[in-house]
Amino acid sequence: MNTLTVKCECMDKKVSQIEIKIREIEQSREYDGTMLENLNRKQKEIEFLTGRLKDHERLMQHEVTDLNC
Repeated sequence: MNTLTVKCECMDKKVSQIEIKIREIEQSREYDGTMLENLNRKQKEIEFLTGRLKDHERLMQHEVTDLNC
């Protein structure tokens, strides 16, 4: 009987360790998911600002052209 108790305790510890690892993996996945959302948002902001810079560059080019004429 003592051997069975020891084996059960050992299995219980292993199950607990596995549960902890699963929780850690779930937390890291949640973190990765929010990071991805933030990166997508930043990418859209960068694309928007790049578009605005190109618009300003075209306006400046027209002004330079007008000044040269």
